[in-house]
Parts: sequence; C-alpha cells; structure tokens
Amino acid sequence: MSVWEDVVGQESAVAAFTAAAQAAREAAEQREAQAAAGVAPEAARGVDGA
Repeated sequence: MSVWEDVVGQESAVAAFTAAAQAAREAAEQREAQAAAGVAPEAARGVDGA
C-alpha cells in the first residue's frame, strides 16, 4: 500500500468516525430534549407496550 492510499484510508476512517459521533450527539440531544419535555422514549418511538 502506498503512503497516499494509507492517508486516504485514514481520512475515510476519520470521516466515518466523525459522522458517527455527530449522529450520536444529535440522538443524545434529542433524548435530552424529550426528557426535558416529559416525553417517554417509548412514546416518542410509537411503542405501545404490547
């Protein structure tokens, strides 16, 4: 593997990690907002408990 391929591979891995971290951050913020509003996570997902 060339140095260039290694750098490009590392950039791809960093981009994927960054995207996953952003998605996790947004999900956590949404859960916090729902908790602050008093919405149960099951109700937010439409789970009826059956």
